[in-house]
Amino acid sequence: MDSVSILLVVGIVALVLWMLYFIPTYNAFVHLKEDIKNAKRVRKIEADRRAGLWADACGIVEKDIAQGKELARLLREHGSSYYGKLIALVESTPALRANETLKETLRIIDRVRQTLVDAQRTLSETIRQFNILCRRFPSCIVAWMGGFAPMPDDNPDDSRE
Repeated sequence: MDSVSILLVVGIVALVLWMLYFIPTYNAFVHLKEDIKNAKRVRKIEADRRAGLWADACGIVEKDIAQGKELARLLREHGSSYYGKLIALVESTPALRANETLKETLRIIDRVRQTLVDAQRTLSETIRQFNILCRRFPSCIVAWMGGFAPMPDDNPDDSRE
């Protein structure tokens, strides 16, 4: 074999090895991007669900106690950051403590809050894995070729509890 043939064989072997690495790495990027998109979708759905439940709880407070209009206004303005205050209010007010609908709504809000925390944790971990893959050699070459770039951790205040 002459030197041209040897170079051609070496080049083909190098190309095959590169493709064996490139394809799974590219697919990993695509899967992680899909996982990020799905985690954001779940987080949005749960945040919307929590907002609806929060509005229901505020409506019950407004209806069931004398100073309810002012309290409901405060609860609506401050959102779920007042969750602890709402729980304390329910425990200290007999009319609210006896309201089974409000108790069930608060139980559901608590489950939704936990789902939101889990969704945010999943999203943050997936973004972290994606960013590591983008920065690690030689996958950074695949990221560059595929147009993938590290992304900031997407952690809005309304999903932190």
